[in-house]
Amino acid sequence: MTPREEMEAECTIETLYRTSGGQHAGSTPTSVTVRHLSGISATVDCCRSQHANRKAAFDMVELGLAVTEGQRR
Repeated sequence: MTPREEMEAECTIETLYRTSGGQHAGSTPTSVTVRHLSGISATVDCCRSQHANRKAAFDMVELGLAVTEGQRR
């Protein structure tokens, strides 16, 4: 298992409906919230695709974990 897969296994994922936007903004859940067991969370809804938002949210959580790990050292 890669470090990224291990990090993803320690996260919960929640999909939300977008609250602002145009005519079809609330029809499909595109917003993604990723919460890590350590308490770091990221909510992304900037892209039109749920997959792109999910990747961006995981990237943000991964960066947050790296920053907190660096502060511990």
